[in-house]
Amino acid sequence: MSDEHSNKKEKDNQTNEIRESIVEIEKRFLRLASIQTILSVAAVFTGVIALYAALTESHAVRKQTAASVWPYVQTIVNDTNNNDRAYVNIVLYNVGVGPAKMQGVLIHYQGEYFSEWNTFIRNLDSGAELGVTYGKSDVQNRVLAPQESLTIFQTEDYQLAQRIQDAINKDELGLSYCYCSIYDECWLKSLPNEVGQQKPQSVNECTTLNN
Repeated sequence: MSDEHSNKKEKDNQTNEIRESIVEIEKRFLRLASIQTILSVAAVFTGVIALYAALTESHAVRKQTAASVWPYVQTIVNDTNNNDRAYVNIVLYNVGVGPAKMQGVLIHYQGEYFSEWNTFIRNLDSGAELGVTYGKSDVQNRVLAPQESLTIFQTEDYQLAQRIQDAINKDELGLSYCYCSIYDECWLKSLPNEVGQQKPQSVNECTTLNN
């Protein structure tokens, strides 16, 4: 009887030891799992920070690069009018530091819109003839290098030059044009506003103009 009791007690002790061992293993496993979870979260957090830093740096580099190739196209009107001679030259001049991809010109005259010079000039003077009384240059899909200019219209015909000068002086004639950088950042220059400003406005893309 005593031996049986002794054996039972020994088995109970062994069982308790096994349970304690299992509990200890579970505790170690939980600690290990917690450490792995913390390390995983830390790795994800570090990755997110690294990605944000990379994107921020990339955006800054892109802005800096875009600024280094920024185009700026202005309109210049050269004209004269005296007793025996008159002429008008209308020029687009890229004063920026990067090439400008031109997308055409829209002509505004007395509330009407013209997508090409020929139609506008015939409306102004039905007797005008391309290559004789005036000349023009196509703008669409032209690329203006930095500091490059393009004469888009010119005339030395006395009557036609006077009519254009009068229209300009009376604010009846204006030009709109759109151009983009090599990174497809685009700007639209429209008619002067009420205070005479003609600063190009940033746009998502240029609409197609035919001139």
